[in-house]
Amino acid sequence: MCINPHTWKVRLDFLSILHVNSTIRDENVYHCEVVIPLAEGIIEVRGAGTNLSLHVDPSSIEIRAVPLLVSGRDTMVLCMASGFYPGNPSVFWFHRGLPVPPSDISTNIIQESNGTFYLHTVYRFIPTGVDHTGVCLCQVSHPAWKQQWEASAMLNVSLEPVSMDMKPLSLLVSGNESILLCTASQFNPGNPSVLWFHRNLSVPTSSIANDIIVESDGIFSLRSQYRFTPTEADHIAECFCQVSHPSWTEPCTANITLNVRYGPSAVSVMSPSGFVANGFMNVAVGSTVNLSCAANGNPSPKVQWLRGDITEPNSTDRLYIPLALKEDGGLYWCVAQNHYGERNTSITLLVTESVVSTCLLVKLLLIGMLILLDIIMFTIYIIRKIRMGRSKVQGPSVSQTSPPQGERSSLEPAMAPEPDSLSTNINQIPPD
Repeated sequence: MCINPHTWKVRLDFLSILHVNSTIRDENVYHCEVVIPLAEGIIEVRGAGTNLSLHVDPSSIEIRAVPLLVSGRDTMVLCMASGFYPGNPSVFWFHRGLPVPPSDISTNIIQESNGTFYLHTVYRFIPTGVDHTGVCLCQVSHPAWKQQWEASAMLNVSLEPVSMDMKPLSLLVSGNESILLCTASQFNPGNPSVLWFHRNLSVPTSSIANDIIVESDGIFSLRSQYRFTPTEADHIAECFCQVSHPSWTEPCTANITLNVRYGPSAVSVMSPSGFVANGFMNVAVGSTVNLSCAANGNPSPKVQWLRGDITEPNSTDRLYIPLALKEDGGLYWCVAQNHYGERNTSITLLVTESVVSTCLLVKLLLIGMLILLDIIMFTIYIIRKIRMGRSKVQGPSVSQTSPPQGERSSLEPAMAPEPDSLSTNINQIPPD
């Protein structure tokens, strides 16, 4: 009979085998007792025991990581193992082949209702660009297990482009279809948003073609093309492309200032020595003719002067005649040209014997009018001054020689000479 559930008795001449469908709860010391008859009524019981020690390898192990790790942001990788026994396994982490220090690991072990154990362990770190496509490995082991159990995961780290560039695939010529190329290298993930801007206006997607390439190390590069037809107005305008992703800290951009080639335009003639109007210039014989010609274009056009069909010697953008003669008159052409076009304008030079330019005539007329006005004002001033002088001289003499009217009447009889005495005096004059 059994003394306890883990003890059984057998007779000496029997072979006894105990079959146990073991579970975790069956782990214990088992005894087998043998009854040996020594004499009638005397027996000896001898026993032997064995320790039943159980071990169970994990039924599953897996590792979980965030699908996209953001470079520079704290993250964690989780490893789980379940259905194992005993509950004191060793746990190790490896990051890119290097052991992870225990300070970066936290492990919890929980016993399930069936007596087995469940483990979850967390590895915390801050990923960088070099961690992209790196491997994290979790290793769980016990000496009683048949093997070491491990799980691994390849890290997928968000990477902003290391470099960006933009350039035209050929010379930009006004009126010719051209392509700008924007490149971005060494970024992740491979689904960024790409936008183009031309003169601060968004470019329609129909003019953009994107090509994303997977490199051998698992990161991505971009070739984005913008197709357009530049014009003269696009010269020194700015174009830029913008590449962005929600996991990146900020959009990445590349820009270029357009260098558009175009032919000469807006040819103009100017002269500091005379008046140019409607393609004509009038000068007098002996005058200096100094004409300059200007035209815009890229590259800067070459400018020369032609008289009829003859190129002026040592021709530049300036036509200079120090002393104009009548035979210098005629039709002159200013011609501007570069590799992308030619444009010209003409001027007729009139050289006469007595030609006074309109500006000079106007100046002389104004000067004459000012002189005449000064003469008139001076004359008026002199006349007024003479009149004022006369009035001052006549005023005092009248007051001294003209007594009051009453006094004049009383004096007039006394002052009047007597006719008789006058005649007497005359008669008394002795003859010669």
